[in-house]
Amino acid sequence: QDIIRLRKVGIYFLLYVVIGSVICALIGAASCLIFKPGLGLDLSALESAAEATSAAPAGTNLLETIINWIPENPFNAMSSGDMLQIIIFAVFFGVLLSKMREKVDSANTLFTVIDALDELMNRMVSVVLETAPYGVCALVAVMVGTTGLQLITGIGTYILAYYAALAAIVVLLYPALIKFGAKVSIRRYFKNILPVILMSATTMSSTGTLPVTMETTKKRCGVADYIVDLLAPIGATVNMQGAAASQCTYAFFTMYLYGMDLSAGQLIFIIVLGAAMAVGGSGVPGGGVIMCSVMLSIMGMPQTIVPIIAGIFTLLDFGATVLNVLGDTIGMLMVARYTGELDEDVFYGRMEAAIKK
Repeated sequence: QDIIRLRKVGIYFLLYVVIGSVICALIGAASCLIFKPGLGLDLSALESAAEATSAAPAGTNLLETIINWIPENPFNAMSSGDMLQIIIFAVFFGVLLSKMREKVDSANTLFTVIDALDELMNRMVSVVLETAPYGVCALVAVMVGTTGLQLITGIGTYILAYYAALAAIVVLLYPALIKFGAKVSIRRYFKNILPVILMSATTMSSTGTLPVTMETTKKRCGVADYIVDLLAPIGATVNMQGAAASQCTYAFFTMYLYGMDLSAGQLIFIIVLGAAMAVGGSGVPGGGVIMCSVMLSIMGMPQTIVPIIAGIFTLLDFGATVLNVLGDTIGMLMVARYTGELDEDVFYGRMEAAIKK
């Protein structure tokens, strides 16, 4: 409702999203350059099921990609699941509705309806999550049954490079942001945020973890309620730093697998595209497989590895999801510090200790 406050908090968080996603994409690319996943991998097990394609239209570039983010028909974008177009329309819709509420009474009615729908969707997600353990078990069974243990062992180098990138983000990037950006204890942060880590790892869904993310960030990390209410839903959709690193590894994996010789400009484009596509990814389990196919299509790369990624995606997705959610909480902590609305008594448990006394 407060546009001035939205501008102050929103712009700072969006800068964090853009810069953080690019850095994570760079780390993912660097890990692949070190480990060179895909060299010497035998694809004969998949040749009968998939053929290499080069589906990228001629002249595809970053400017054209950005232009395609603007929705011509928002309802078509919603029906096809084009997340970037949906997000841009939602921001435009939300800002105008906020301005209308000051002058038009009927706008408050529409806001009430949307607020009720938001609560309904949260409850629906909670019901769906009750079946999540069965779904994860089924995904693992399909992966082993269709791909085979031998092929999974053959792409061990890729999995190693993938998790080396995620580990570098957790060990190097995030502690630096916590210490120098949020200016709080690194150890205390990870202790406070443990419920979010466990929930995101088991559900493999940023959206499904959202209720836990919001409650933990408010009640255990001391971030002001309005900051969490505003930024947590946005972060669960657009701030996917683990996905940014993942998207780059798919392209680099394909490059080494087929011995492609890409120019420095093309490698930079992969990094920028990986960060941008992470914004448009779905915050639900399995969404990364679709984005992998889109990434390779835009780059004009063979899509034979998509079945491989789909087969091992369960092994990859929980790590990226944890980073996606951690990135959201760190961003909200930094915004709260920047606005002076971080309650350190709550963060360090001083209030809880005083109550116990």
